[in-house]
Amino acid sequence: MNQDHPHDHLGDTERDTSVDTPPSGSTTHDLRQQALEAIRMLREASATKTLSVESQAQASSSASVSAEAPQMLLGAPQEVDEPTALFSPGDVLCLTLDEGGECLSFSLSETSLVIGRVDTQSDYRPHIDLSNYGAYRLGLSRKHAQVMRQGKNVWLVDLGGRNGTYLNEHRLQPNRPHVLRDGDQVMLGNLKLRVNFWRSG
Repeated sequence: MNQDHPHDHLGDTERDTSVDTPPSGSTTHDLRQQALEAIRMLREASATKTLSVESQAQASSSASVSAEAPQMLLGAPQEVDEPTALFSPGDVLCLTLDEGGECLSFSLSETSLVIGRVDTQSDYRPHIDLSNYGAYRLGLSRKHAQVMRQGKNVWLVDLGGRNGTYLNEHRLQPNRPHVLRDGDQVMLGNLKLRVNFWRSG
């Protein structure tokens, strides 16, 4: 009678419960693939971050250019023939300050003058600088309003300042020209001015 040897049973058990071990070459290949995938993902993340930073820089640059660009007017000024609105080439524009009564006079040899206050950080200074007349305290913006001469008239344009521009107590719509007349009352923020035309003749 044949008897199974105990070692034969033990060998069968070891063979049945053993775990297949992949070849060492396969493991190395898998690790290499994982490393390459990780590198690819890092490169994509880096490229995405770079594009995001470039987009933000472009947006900031566009905003800066927009802030310095000339304002687009809404509607072309229509000439006004009323006597108090006529402004001849030799006339002088006088802006009299309500606070103190000082007259700031301009010949308007330039067709367009910006009214506002100086900005020391950017070294910006408008054509008509009201910094010494309480501009900051009274709510004027750096570029608050614009006075321009066109044809026989002088026009006032609000440039979108936070505290607004008022002509004879009516708030002006930004970037829309309004004709100035001799004797008009203008308020830039809370700074009040009276408009007068000094006639050359």
